[in-house]
Amino acid sequence: MNRDRFYEIIDEAIKDLPDEFRTEINNIEIIVEDVPDKETEAKFAPGGMLLGLYTGIPLTVRGTGYALNNYSFAPPDRIFLYQKNLDRYCRDSGKSLVNQIRETLFHEVGHYLGLSEEELHNLKYRSMK
Repeated sequence: MNRDRFYEIIDEAIKDLPDEFRTEINNIEIIVEDVPDKETEAKFAPGGMLLGLYTGIPLTVRGTGYALNNYSFAPPDRIFLYQKNLDRYCRDSGKSLVNQIRETLFHEVGHYLGLSEEELHNLKYRSMK
């Protein structure tokens, strides 16, 4: 899949996020890379394969002084999606790449909102249209 189509799927997935997720998204950048660097993968997925990563300050831990009470001076939080890892994971598992992109994005947006791995697991990724 080419990178433009990958971003189209991301755009569609954002539109289909549950309202309680989508309406909270502000000042976030979604970056697609082929694979994470070795340090990142070792830190966040030792012995595994990293599909996505949220970096930033989750909404639930931001204080009232965050970016001078408005987000205009804060750098964007970031969600990384790793295209080659997602593609390889889907080939190995037989999962749909489109569905896995959507699920990974949902998961990383959940971290942006302050949800833990356990809370995300308990949500059991719900289908988005």
